[in-house]
Amino acid sequence: MTAESVWVTNGSAAPVLSDLQPIEDLEVERSEQVPLRSRPTEPFLPSSTLPSSIARQQPARRRSDRLWLRRFVRPHRDMTSVLLESQTGVFTGIPVCYLAPVIALPVALFALALILNTVVGSRGVITERFGVEMPVMTDTALLLGQESYPIVGDGEPLSIDPSNYEKIRRTEYVVQPGDTISEIAEAFDLNMGTILSMHPVDVRRLLPGTILSIPNRDGLLHSVQPGQSLSGIADTYGIDISAILDANDVESPVLPVGDTLFIPGATMREQDRLLAIGELFRWPVRRFTFTSPFGMRVHPISGVWHMHTGIDLANRIGTAILAAGSGRVVHVENQITNFGKMIIIDHGNGYRTLYAHLDTFGVSWGEYVSVGEQIGTMGTTGRSTGPHLHFSVFRGSQPIDPLSQLGDR
Repeated sequence: MTAESVWVTNGSAAPVLSDLQPIEDLEVERSEQVPLRSRPTEPFLPSSTLPSSIARQQPARRRSDRLWLRRFVRPHRDMTSVLLESQTGVFTGIPVCYLAPVIALPVALFALALILNTVVGSRGVITERFGVEMPVMTDTALLLGQESYPIVGDGEPLSIDPSNYEKIRRTEYVVQPGDTISEIAEAFDLNMGTILSMHPVDVRRLLPGTILSIPNRDGLLHSVQPGQSLSGIADTYGIDISAILDANDVESPVLPVGDTLFIPGATMREQDRLLAIGELFRWPVRRFTFTSPFGMRVHPISGVWHMHTGIDLANRIGTAILAAGSGRVVHVENQITNFGKMIIIDHGNGYRTLYAHLDTFGVSWGEYVSVGEQIGTMGTTGRSTGPHLHFSVFRGSQPIDPLSQLGDR
């Protein structure tokens, strides 16, 4: 290196300060700028090691170097590297983009610690904002193996009631004179549907001395039908399989047909409740073919347009005919020219049901019958074209459409 030049570009000699033009006169196109990595990395020598004439030119060369940095290097370098090099005279080659992760990681960890500290110390804020109280584990709870459950709103726990997973317990109760199902249910803090499902008793004729088995919590008694599985029953009632197994102390998911299961937490449908208390009628035949509706029609024998006061349900001769509701038998007759063998039951509240074209009678006049009790068999007596049951419902003395008073089949 000579006293007349210093290396600042790609191997070309740069003029000393006296030969440089002012900054304003320098016009350098971006395409002519020299990348940083093409600049020599040889450091400037301290002034103490240079001849006096060169040492006197060191400030000028430094100013020339800063000029070159501003004009050529800054567009290719980040500010920190440029400042480091211009101040020290040594090319560092460490951009800020490499230093950023090193700086950002401790800052991020510090911010995370601050947020966690704020959350732990602000349980009340979370409760107010989201409505969920953060669980608190005390030393005593930890020692006893207890835990506090999250709370929602005004104190309602999010956890599942553990009593649903306990074996059902039953208490025997002897019906006293004047008792009603609703009063008994209220005394045991149960829904009326729970007792009705356990005991399909006649609520209008609850006899003193009847023994009722009262469960310790609400639910329904379910009878296993052909083709039903435990998972299917659980899905029907929207309950866990384990809850059914635990409540009934069942170890195997295979269920014999006809077995009864207590379904904890299940509630009775409104229609089933109305059927149980006698405000709806049950179908008088379990299996049948619906052959004629209620209303005006052409009589199948006389061909006359007339009012059909009931519905016709067909099946084989001898099919069981059941009482659609509890009541007292008030009429038993054999009308050869019309309804043939027929029965009328008074259900109270102005309702009566008529069963016609029977083959045999199963009850007698004045007898009290319960809902679902067999009262006779299907036949084709009277004016009939084949074995069927003519079923009518009367409110007062007026016939009404039985379909409006019957529950689901």
